[in-house]
Amino acid sequence: MQSNQSNALPAYRTRIAMSFFCIAALAMLSTGCSALPLASTAGTIGDVAPVDSGQYQVKMETFGGSKMYQGTIDGPITIQTALERSGALKKYRNMEVELFRQVEGAYQPLKMPAIYDAGKKMVRPETDYGLRNGDSILVRTKSQNPFGKVMGTLNK
Repeated sequence: MQSNQSNALPAYRTRIAMSFFCIAALAMLSTGCSALPLASTAGTIGDVAPVDSGQYQVKMETFGGSKMYQGTIDGPITIQTALERSGALKKYRNMEVELFRQVEGAYQPLKMPAIYDAGKKMVRPETDYGLRNGDSILVRTKSQNPFGKVMGTLNK
């Protein structure tokens, strides 16, 4: 005569499997998939105005001081276009470019470095961000010699 234990075994395994899948689903919901609304704890980038209106600024720093350019967003505009309009491309041969964007719920603005290719005289496409109202671009001379790099770190 066979025992009843063999019939209870598949039901027990099914309950264990279902428990495992429920725990895995809960873990997936709570661990940070950016597509899930429960997982996002970061601030959202504030859209105060539509993307094709507003103002931005370009601050060009040199050893003698700095110059500020105020620009108007009159349609889709990128960092490259802002640098052309401000005259930074004519002023600098090689430069470091950083975009600062205000983020809702954050104390400091989001710092987004842009890579400038001096050989092509343009911002690399993967870092040529679109501008929004209130964005600020910081442009500095990029020194190639070791002495200039040391002096640049001392001035910060």
